[in-house]
Amino acid sequence: MELTKMVSTRTRPFDARLYALDRNTNQFRHRCKALEVYLSLSDDFEALLPFPLTPSTIPPVGLIGLSNYLSSNVRPYLEQYSGIQVRDPAGEIGYYIPHIYVSANDNAVLPGHAALGLPTTVAGIRLFRVGGLVQGTLERPHGTRLLTISARPSTHINVTSSGLTQTVYYSVCHSTPGFDPGRQHTPRLVKWRTSRFLRSDECGHTMSFTGPFSLSYGSSAVKYPVFRIGVDHMILGLYQEYDFRLEEISMF
Repeated sequence: MELTKMVSTRTRPFDARLYALDRNTNQFRHRCKALEVYLSLSDDFEALLPFPLTPSTIPPVGLIGLSNYLSSNVRPYLEQYSGIQVRDPAGEIGYYIPHIYVSANDNAVLPGHAALGLPTTVAGIRLFRVGGLVQGTLERPHGTRLLTISARPSTHINVTSSGLTQTVYYSVCHSTPGFDPGRQHTPRLVKWRTSRFLRSDECGHTMSFTGPFSLSYGSSAVKYPVFRIGVDHMILGLYQEYDFRLEEISMF
């Protein structure tokens, strides 16, 4: 019997993926806390957007946030993310995520990177409250501050009567060339929809607040991609507590 010569490859085989996200199973994250700042961006963002996404507004709107997932299907972890508000070819508006950091938890890194194409990087992330002050920080390496968000979220914001908010996000997933050395990587745009179910306080008010916010970069941030989101001015700051669910994933 003639043996078939194996073709060498630099990638993992298709039937042994590092991580596979079941698109038929919702991904839950419970008891989440998030500190987010919405911004007007400067002109140096355009090189970050993949085709065919375009800015949804001029001037463009950006999002910089920190989240603490206190309980999730991939164990507790923290996340720092940057987004640019965009419009896709179907006219739907969402946020393209060019940069995202997660705390040291392989179960949080692998799903986002392997299944959604998110450029996840491990970093030191904190989100904490001291009295009326809520602060989130990003460090990489440990002890080197890249980003700080501080807030005094004292003003309640009415979102919806049901406490449900939905948001669309985008990332770029690079498929592997498999066993064909001549086949090139094929980037594909990934689109997913999420739902936040805002928690309520003891008075029945949804946990969504604004107030005085500040955002600052550390001097070392210029060495890292997080600094590439050029900030013109702040529009709105939000502090929210909620349950989170991944509703839908598609590629185009």
